[in-house]
Amino acid sequence: MIRTLRVLPALALATACASTSGSSASPEGEGIVVQSTQNIIQTGGAGNLSVGTGMTNIVQASTARMLVNADKVFAVLPGAYESLGIPITTMVSKERMLGNLDFKVRARIGALPMRRLLDCGYQQSEPNADGYQIQMSVSSEVKDNGDGTSVLATVVQATGRPVQFSGADVRCTTVGELEKRIAAVVQQKLSEQR
Repeated sequence: MIRTLRVLPALALATACASTSGSSASPEGEGIVVQSTQNIIQTGGAGNLSVGTGMTNIVQASTARMLVNADKVFAVLPGAYESLGIPITTMVSKERMLGNLDFKVRARIGALPMRRLLDCGYQQSEPNADGYQIQMSVSSEVKDNGDGTSVLATVVQATGRPVQFSGADVRCTTVGELEKRIAAVVQQKLSEQR
C-alpha cells in the first residue's frame, strides 16, 4: 500500500544527496511516497537518483504507525524534537510537517553519539561520524489514516566534512536510530497524556 504525501518545499531545495534507512516501523510492503516538483521520498527499497532542476531524488522514509489520530501525534511531535536536541526551524501546521532542514551538529545529538545515528565511513577503523562536522536535514510528517490511527514518517539526510583536514563533503547514511527515537519519544509523550 503506497500513500502519497507532500514534502516540505524547502526539503526539495535542501536535498542534495539521497540516503536510505533500513529501518521502518510500518508493516512490510507499506510505503509512503512524498512528492514535490523535485523529490520523491519513498519507503520500500527504492534506489537513488540524482537531484537537480527537473530531476528526482528518491530517499527512504522511516514510518511508524500511531494508534491515535494525526492531530494528537502532531501536537506532541515538537516536544519529541526538543527532547532530542533538534531545534525546529520549519513547520507547516496545516500539513502536519516540521523539521530542521539545515541542522549543523558535531559528535552527538543530545546524549546520542553520531556513530549510532549515521554512517559516514571509517578512517583508521574509527567512525567518521563522531569527528566530522555534520550537516543534516531531519523532517517529519504525520498523515491521518482516517480510522483514528496515523502514520509518522521521518526522513534523515546528512553529509559530513572532516574538521582536522580539508576534504570534500561525504554522504552519510542514516542507520535508522534517530527516526526510531523520534517515534519512541512521540509514543511516550502520547502515553503520558492518557
